[in-house]
Amino acid sequence: MKKFIQKSVVMAVMVFGVTVSYAQTENDSSVKYIDDSYQVFQVVEHSAVFSGGFAEMNKFLADNIKYPEQAVKDSVQGKVMLSFVVETDGSISDVKILRGLSEECDAEAVRVIKSMPKWEPAKNKGKKVRQEFVLPVTFNLNNK
Repeated sequence: MKKFIQKSVVMAVMVFGVTVSYAQTENDSSVKYIDDSYQVFQVVEHSAVFSGGFAEMNKFLADNIKYPEQAVKDSVQGKVMLSFVVETDGSISDVKILRGLSEECDAEAVRVIKSMPKWEPAKNKGKKVRQEFVLPVTFNLNNK
């Protein structure tokens, strides 16, 4: 009886081990997309572009950022690092703060990025795709 239990335990462990290893080989950890419209790219054949180019984007940011009063009083200066996605229709989504500066400056940077006009979307293999951008928004009291 003791040998039967030992053999049963060994057999159960072997079956469990084979099942786990099979499941790991069959289950690929990379995400497969049937449709590229859901995937967010960082590198693409043709990058998304702000209407008018980066010079116009910098002008838009300079014209629309309102330096928060509390940040002026506290002499807060520096950069807010943000990420966002340019959608296939050129709209901006998924705005996130990667590195903040102050609560007021962070909120202002997010507000301005969300208010951007539509971009020309990115393209991969001739199809419009979603693209992630990382952008610093600088708060400098000398240029306010």
